[in-house]
Amino acid sequence: MQNRFSVFTPAQARAGSSKQAEQVDQRTKIRFWVMVAALLSLYVVSQFLRNSVGVIAPNLGQEFALTPDDLGVLASSFFLAFALAQIPLGAAIDRFGPKACMLLLSLLAAAGCAGFAAAGALLDLSISRVAMGIGCSSFLMAPLTIYARWLNPRQFATMTGLQLAIGTLGTILATSPLAYGAAYFGWRNVFMAVALATAIFTLLALFVVREAPSGAPAIAGKPGTFMESLRGLIGVLALPGVFPVFIIHFTSYSTFASFSALWAGPFLKDVYGMELEQRGNLLFVLATAHIVGLFLWGPASTWLRGRKRAVMAGAGCSFVMLCVLALIGKVPVPVLVGVFVLLGLSAAYSPVVTTHGRELFPVHLVGRGMTIMNLGVMGGVFVMQLLSGYLLALLPQEPGSYRWIFVFLAAVLLVGTMVYRRAPETFPSPA
Repeated sequence: MQNRFSVFTPAQARAGSSKQAEQVDQRTKIRFWVMVAALLSLYVVSQFLRNSVGVIAPNLGQEFALTPDDLGVLASSFFLAFALAQIPLGAAIDRFGPKACMLLLSLLAAAGCAGFAAAGALLDLSISRVAMGIGCSSFLMAPLTIYARWLNPRQFATMTGLQLAIGTLGTILATSPLAYGAAYFGWRNVFMAVALATAIFTLLALFVVREAPSGAPAIAGKPGTFMESLRGLIGVLALPGVFPVFIIHFTSYSTFASFSALWAGPFLKDVYGMELEQRGNLLFVLATAHIVGLFLWGPASTWLRGRKRAVMAGAGCSFVMLCVLALIGKVPVPVLVGVFVLLGLSAAYSPVVTTHGRELFPVHLVGRGMTIMNLGVMGGVFVMQLLSGYLLALLPQEPGSYRWIFVFLAAVLLVGTMVYRRAPETFPSPA
C-alpha cells in the first residue's frame, strides 16, 4: 500500500536502482516527519497564546482592575497584530522563504511571552500581546507553504487538518493545564516557561526545517523583488471566489474564538460561580471536542461531496449552538457540558475552509493567498473580541447580559455564511 504521505522526491528518479530509490524515499520521509514535529511545536505555542487570556481573564481583571472592554482590548490585541502582519508576511514568505520568516518572528514571540510575564500594567500586557501576535503570525502560514511544496493537493488537505488538530493541543494547554499552572505556580511563571519553550522550538526548527525536498524544481512565478511580491496581492484579491471565502474566514473562527478564548471563562465565573480550576476543566472539554471535530470535518467534505457543503453544514450547526447558549439561560452543568461539546464539534470545520481557500490559488501565489485568508481569520477575531467587549461594557453588569454576546456572535456567523454561499464549490480529489 502506498504511504499516505508519499512526499515528492525527485531524487528517486535519478537513483541507480530500486533499492537506492527505496533508501532515498525512506530518508526523505524521516526528514519530513522530523520537520513536521518542529513545525507543529511552534504552532502549539501559537494556539496556546491566542487562547491563553480566556481562563485567566478573571484573575487578570482582578489583579489589574480591568473592565470588560479592557479585557476585550487585551485579548484582541494579539489578533490585531497577527492580522496586520499577514500582508507583509505573505509577500516576505514568497520572496525570502517561509523558514527565514518563521525563525525571525519566533524570537519575537518568545520575547512577548517574557514581557507578559513581567508586566506591571495593562499597557505592558497589551504590548506583550502585540509582540506575541506578530511573533506567531507565521506559525501556520509558513508550515502550510512548506507543505504545499512537499505534498500533492490531496495530501496537503490532510496535512492541513493534522496541523490544525495537533496544534489545538495548545488550546487544551490553555484550559485546565494553564488553570492549574496559574493556581500552583502563578500565571507569570507559566508564561516564562512558554518563552523558554518557544526559544527551544525555534532552535530545533533552525536545524531540521527544509522548505522543499531535495531536487524539487524552482517555483514558477516567484517574485523578483519584495515590491513585486506585494503587488501580487492584487492578483490574489482579483481571483474568482476569493471574497466570499475570505468572509467565511473572517466570521467562522472569530465567533468560536471569541467565545472560547475570551468570554467562556467570565461567563462560567459570573453565571455559574466556577473557580479557576473548574473553568479550566470545562474549557478543556470544549477544546477536546474541537480537536475531535477537526479530524471529522476533513472527511466530511468527501462524504458531502464538496468543500462548501461541509463548511455550510458546520457553520449552520455552530449557529444553532450559539443560539442555544443565548436562549437557555442557566441550566444544570451536565446540560451545559453537552452544549459545549456540540459547539466544539460543530465549529471545527476550519481545515475545510483553509483547504477551500488553498484550492483557489496557483502554486506561486500560495504564500500570499493563504496569508490573505489568514488575515481574514485573525482580523475577524480582533474585530469580534473588541466589539463584543464594548458591547458587554454597554450592557447592565449582570449575568444575563452574556446572552447578548452570544446573539451577536450568532448573527455575525449567519451573515458570513450567507455571503459564503456565493463561493464556487471545490471537490476533493479522488483517492
